[in-house]
Amino acid sequence: MSNRPKTWALARTYPQDQEEILTEAAAFYNRAGQHEKALALYQGVLDSDCEEPHLVQAFRIDALWDSGRHDEAREAARDLRREHPADAGPWNVVAETLETADELHDAADYFTAGVNQWVRSRKFCAGSNLADMGSPNSRQSQYFKAIDTRTQRGLTAS
Repeated sequence: MSNRPKTWALARTYPQDQEEILTEAAAFYNRAGQHEKALALYQGVLDSDCEEPHLVQAFRIDALWDSGRHDEAREAARDLRREHPADAGPWNVVAETLETADELHDAADYFTAGVNQWVRSRKFCAGSNLADMGSPNSRQSQYFKAIDTRTQRGLTAS
């Protein structure tokens, strides 16, 4: 018996958390170097009634890159860009993937698009805390926490 049915069976016992369970399992498979299992789980989540398809697509792009399938990852990133996600999270995940791969120009484009999406989707005012977005341990929250830190350093340095 493969691990996929066990993972899906576990996720089905918690239907309200199914997407999160499967996405996290895929991330662990990816970190463990089991990229095909990760990609299969991400695709399964995307094929289901997924609540955050753009974020899952971004995680899938990361797994494609990690598996050495760079051309597929780039194509998937272009597809995601054409879909223009309204949430900053997917942009951030793809940007981090590209940054880690030393694709710095493309990473900067995705980071910039993520920040632009965030600014467009919220009323930004002085003193707001960007790190309050998302769950405390999410990549999106960590991304905005880093922006807050950099912004505060810049404000105190002037």
